[in-house]
Amino acid sequence: MTLLLRRRGLLPGLALLSLGTVLAGCTSILEQPAPDKRSYLIAAERGQRLAPPARGPVLAVRSFAISPNYEGQGLVVRRAAPAIESDFYNQLFIPPAAMVEGAASGWLRDSGLFVTVGAGSGDLPPSHLLEGTVSALYGDYADPAAAKAVIDLQLLLLDIRPNALSSVAARGDYHRAVPLAAPTATALVAGWSAALHDILGDFEDKVRAAVAEGRHR
Repeated sequence: MTLLLRRRGLLPGLALLSLGTVLAGCTSILEQPAPDKRSYLIAAERGQRLAPPARGPVLAVRSFAISPNYEGQGLVVRRAAPAIESDFYNQLFIPPAAMVEGAASGWLRDSGLFVTVGAGSGDLPPSHLLEGTVSALYGDYADPAAAKAVIDLQLLLLDIRPNALSSVAARGDYHRAVPLAAPTATALVAGWSAALHDILGDFEDKVRAAVAEGRHR
């Protein structure tokens, strides 16, 4: 049969037809659009912005630390133990430690408790130092019907004035697990934002009490 096809000049045509079919299939696959990457922000803004005092404490902020399990920008989810995944296509806009640090700095800046807040204090020597550690930041999808946004955050306000009676002015060790309507990236980031908003509101109360106590000494 092969000999007959060769004599009639049909075999090269069949080969080309097969090759063309394969190439057409490959072209179809290559033309399919790749999934888009999406970036998200964990946002926690204080509702009311209070003016800073003309005189008073000055807050410096140290770069926040984070557990190596969560330092990447991909959204981390945990399914059935011990599975843990980082989402390549759904990511935070900047590294999570910097994002949480920025939210905490902005919140305390709007609290009206400090003359300035930031990594540097300019000409004013800092009286207090803010430190933070993110020890967990993930979506708990072990039960997809009861998914949660989990964040563990430790915040520490240090009084670094030479005459301070204690170096630790305020401390908060927080664990939040916010239920999600669905196990999606959008819902997960919204859950983290809600948790962080609650945490910073509570920590501001601690800081406010510490600053008031320091003024009365």
